[in-house]
Amino acid sequence: MTLFTGIPPRKKQKDTMPDLNDYVTAKKAAELLGFHPETVRRLVRDGILAGQKWGKEWLVLKKSVEDYIKQFGDNKHNSRRQK
Repeated sequence: MTLFTGIPPRKKQKDTMPDLNDYVTAKKAAELLGFHPETVRRLVRDGILAGQKWGKEWLVLKKSVEDYIKQFGDNKHNSRRQK
């Protein structure tokens, strides 16, 4: 219990490392999609791409990137693409 609140301290959960064969970095996903890496990180935060932050690195599910490409294709008019 903490001294002031009487509430027991929260135990840290040990997250298990994801299977890295299923993921690519935000930088690699950005190269595949033609986006800036920050755009990919924002798409993960917004739930458009499946992924997670692990430490300092953003990991994006490969299948999510493939599905995004299938859905939107190589659309040169996509506003998220780099010019």
